[in-house]
Amino acid sequence: MKLKTFCIFLAMIVALPLCCKADVSLPLIPPTTEEDNPIVDLNKHRMPPAPVMCFINFETRAVSFSSAAVGEVEVYEICDESGGICLGSYDTAAEFVDALDNLSGEYCVRFITINGNYTGYINK
Repeated sequence: MKLKTFCIFLAMIVALPLCCKADVSLPLIPPTTEEDNPIVDLNKHRMPPAPVMCFINFETRAVSFSSAAVGEVEVYEICDESGGICLGSYDTAAEFVDALDNLSGEYCVRFITINGNYTGYINK
């Protein structure tokens, strides 16, 4: 009986880090520019910008990005899954992460910067 209890306890310790994920990373869609549109005269196309990864840490209440081109975030938004209805708008990363921590389901997140709007989807 003690061996069975020990095995269950050991399995719970091993599974605990798998259940409690502190960091979330999601790809963001960078803003498009006129340069992203096809070049009609040359019969060639420009490539859209590469996605930017967003890292959300729920323990430190921080948001970071894989590219410095994002710049400083002025407004953090949480929208419904289609991105049409804004459910909350936040001035700081800590407020944004606190709000996300209390939600469950699929949401669109938007980061409004001076360089444009970056959009991604999170499923909590």
